[in-house]
Amino acid sequence: SASNTTTTTGDFPYTYQQQKILANVPRAAAAVSFACGLAMLQRSLARRRVNIFHRMGVGMSVHLILYASWNLYGPAAVPASTGLYGAHGTTATCTAMGFFLQV
Repeated sequence: SASNTTTTTGDFPYTYQQQKILANVPRAAAAVSFACGLAMLQRSLARRRVNIFHRMGVGMSVHLILYASWNLYGPAAVPASTGLYGAHGTTATCTAMGFFLQV
């Protein structure tokens, strides 16, 4: 309906449906990244003694796995008091997620 497209949730300029999409699309991408990181790790560990390239692959795959796992957690780390779709966290979880995404 037309009224649904103009309705906002809290102080956010997005509709509830748009918030759901914005929360879940990055999670789908993170799931693919996580799977790719695991595949990279498996291949790199099997050949890590061959040359430096494979040892670097281990480090990059570990980073990708950690980064993707935080992105899978996504908006759940945002404080629930914000009213954002999928927000279930606290200020501490939001701060921790921000820290690990920047590291």
